[in-house]
This record gives sequence, C-alpha cells and structure tokens, in this order.
Amino acid sequence: MTRSFAALCAVLSTPALAQQTLPLETQPLSTEAAPEVVYDPQPSAPTLRATYGDWEIRCITETDCVMTQLHRRSEQSADAVFTIVKPQGLAGENGEPIEAFAEIVVPLGVYLPGGLGLKVDEAPAKAAPYERCIDEGCVVRAPISAKMLGDMKAGSTAYIVVFGGPERPVQIPISLAGFTAAFESF
Repeated sequence: MTRSFAALCAVLSTPALAQQTLPLETQPLSTEAAPEVVYDPQPSAPTLRATYGDWEIRCITETDCVMTQLHRRSEQSADAVFTIVKPQGLAGENGEPIEAFAEIVVPLGVYLPGGLGLKVDEAPAKAAPYERCIDEGCVVRAPISAKMLGDMKAGSTAYIVVFGGPERPVQIPISLAGFTAAFESF
C-alpha cells in the first residue's frame, strides 16, 4: 500500500482518520543524519471526479482515487462510510492479486467481538474483525474476495452487519446502484 492510499482513505472516512494516519516512510539505518521527512497529516481534500448511481469516485491526484458511499440516517451525520480501493501490487495469502480492498467505518458502540459482516442481498454475511476504533467510529479494512466483488456487481443492496450486543445484529443497507460502472471507471 502507498502512503497516498492510506491518506486518501483517511480523508474520505473521517477528518480524525487523517490525523491518525502514520507516515509510511521509514528512516534509514545509518550513523549519518537522516534526511528530514515532512509529513502532512492533513492531505489535500479529495475532489469529486464522477458519480455513478449511489457511488462517488473521489481523487487526490489523477491516479489516487477511491469509490465511496455514505449511509446517512440524517443529513447531519453518516452512520457508515464504505470506501473501495483498487490496490496496486497487493497480493493475498494465496499469492493471488487483490482486486479490491474495502475500508468501512461504522459508529462507536458496536459490539466488537461480533466483528463486522458484509452480505449482498440475501446471501450469508462474510465476517471481518475490527481494526481499531477512533473518535468517529470503528474501522474494518479487508480485501474483497472475487466472489464478493462479483456478487456486489450483480446485486442490488449490500448490507453492513454490525452487532449492538451478542445476538443483536443490525443491518445497514448500502445501495449497489452504479457499483459496476463506478468500479470499472477507476
């Protein structure tokens, strides 16, 4: 992953994520003075490049883009942010290239041991553990399998499944209108 990928996801998810993102550069192991690394915790704001159905393509540069959708309970607050990135040169445990990577941010107060589930239409949910929680919500970052990606392209609604407590699932609907066109556009 590149620093721009992390910065872009951070900016799109929440303002605080941009402040939490750490630089990916490392200092050389040397007795000589290392060059100063300047890191801007507030990268430039992404601009809206295109809208496809309910999905937006936002970019920091011509090549650093993501597709994203906010699920809103009200105009004032989003209760889920779903961002998809196409990583370059990233492979899974099996060595196969990862075609898509998701970052999902949900509200604080979720039952963490339940993890986060993602399902399309009536298919069973696939689970992923939370990576961390920050002031604005809890974050899951995970690759999207080829099967899940195919289901999302063919489906009408994805559901983010969170738990309010043991055995208390809550489904947050994410429209898949425009998903395929958005995914193929960047």
